[in-house]
Amino acid sequence: MKRIRSLIILFSAFMLLCSCVKMPESLKETEPSEPATLAVVTALVTDEAGNTVGTESITLTPCERGDVATIRAQLDYDLQKTYKNITVEQARVSSGVIMPSYDIKIGGKADFDISGIVEYLYSEREDISDTNSYIYMKHGDPMDKRYPAWEEPVLYNGEIFTPNALPYDLKSFSPTDEQTYCTVWYSNGSVWGSETGREGAGDGYYFETKDIVKEYALDFEQPDMSLSYKMYDGEDWNAQEAIDFVESFWNDYLSESDDQDFEYRAKTLYVLDLGGGRYGYLFQMQRFDENGNFYDVERRYYPDTKAIESGGSFMVENNLMTWCSEKEVITRYIKNYSFTLKDSTDGGDNLLSLGAASDILSEGLAQNINLSLTAELSYVVICKGYPFYSQWEYPEYYEDICLDRCEFEIAPYWCFRTKQCTLTDDPTEIYFVNANTGELSVMQDGEYSRR
Repeated sequence: MKRIRSLIILFSAFMLLCSCVKMPESLKETEPSEPATLAVVTALVTDEAGNTVGTESITLTPCERGDVATIRAQLDYDLQKTYKNITVEQARVSSGVIMPSYDIKIGGKADFDISGIVEYLYSEREDISDTNSYIYMKHGDPMDKRYPAWEEPVLYNGEIFTPNALPYDLKSFSPTDEQTYCTVWYSNGSVWGSETGREGAGDGYYFETKDIVKEYALDFEQPDMSLSYKMYDGEDWNAQEAIDFVESFWNDYLSESDDQDFEYRAKTLYVLDLGGGRYGYLFQMQRFDENGNFYDVERRYYPDTKAIESGGSFMVENNLMTWCSEKEVITRYIKNYSFTLKDSTDGGDNLLSLGAASDILSEGLAQNINLSLTAELSYVVICKGYPFYSQWEYPEYYEDICLDRCEFEIAPYWCFRTKQCTLTDDPTEIYFVNANTGELSVMQDGEYSRR
C-alpha cells in the first residue's frame, strides 16, 4: 500500500520555494476576505519501506492550528487574507517541523575564554599578553568597592542605593583608559565591545543619528552581488562580503560563548550615511537553534510594568547587533544573554497559523487604523515572574538581577512589526500573538498592553 509521507512546500499557483513570502500587489487595499481559491501542494508518495515512488497533488485544506510544516505549507494562502485595518506584506516561518515551548536556563558557557576574540580583534593593535589589560570579577563581588555587596536596594546614610553585588562573572580586555575600546564577557552569555573604540573610529563610532541610505530585510531580499559602498576609512566594501564577514565573526567567535549550539545570521542590513560620500554597515543579527527555529531580536521591548510589579510573566528582549564603519573592522557589537534549552513543556505541533494570528490581531486593534506589517513565527524569551516587588523594602526592576535569579521559558509567538529592524530608533509598534494561547500583546507609543 502506498502512503503520503511528507509535503513538499511547492504551490502550483505561486511556486513557493522558501518559507518567506510576500503579499501579491493585486491583493492590497481590498475588503476583508478569505482567499478565493485553495492552493495545491505536491506530496511525496512512499511505499511501506519508505521509498519514494512518486508524487500526488493535494488540495490544501487550511487550518487554524498545526505544526510548523503545516503552517509553512499554507503560508502563502494565509498571506492573501485581507483586512480593513492591517495588511501583512511579508511573512516568515522557520525550516523546522515542530516548535515546542521550553523551560530555559539563562547563561553562557561557564569556562568561556575570551582570548580567541581578543586575538582576533586586537592582536595587530595591542600587546594582548599584557595582564594589566585584563579584568576578572566574580558573581557577588561588589561592583563599587567603596560599598558592601548589597544584593537588593538598601537605605544607606539617608539615600536608597541600588544593588551592588555583581549578578554574573565578568572578564574583560581593556588595554587603554578609553572605556569603549574593549571586549567584555558576562557569564549570562553576553559579550560586547569594539575593535576601535570611540576614539579610534571617531565620528564613525556612532550610528544612532545617521541617515539610512538603504535597508535590506535579508530574509526576503539580498543586495546585488556587485553592490559596494565607500566606508568611513575610504575603503570600498562589497555588501555581500560584509555580510559574510560579520556572520563569520559571530559563528566563529561569539557563538563559542553559548552553552547551546546556536547559529547566527544577518537578519537586516542598514547602509548608513556618514557624510562626505562615506558609509557604514549596520547589522541586526538573528539566532537559530538546531531545529531551524529562530528567535525574536529586539534592542528594547516596552516593559510590561503591571506584570513585573505583580510577579506575572513578561517578555525580555535580546539584542544582537554589529556596526562596521570601516572595511573588515568590528566597530561595535552587542550579543545579549544566552541560554540553554531544558525540558519541553508541550509538543510544539498545535500552533496558530498566520491566518488565525492575523485574525486575532485585526480584531484586537482599532478598525480605523491602516497598518502595513511583516510577520514572523519566532521564539520569545519569557520571564516567569519577578518576585522582588513583594520581597524587597525598596523594590525596583533590574534586568541583570532578573536574568540571574528568575525562571525563564521560550514560547513561539507571531511577531508583527511595522519596521523589520529598530536599531536606529524606538520600537514604536510591535504586536505579538502567542501561537499557543492566542493572547495579543501590543507595544505601541512607549506603552505595553495585553488585549
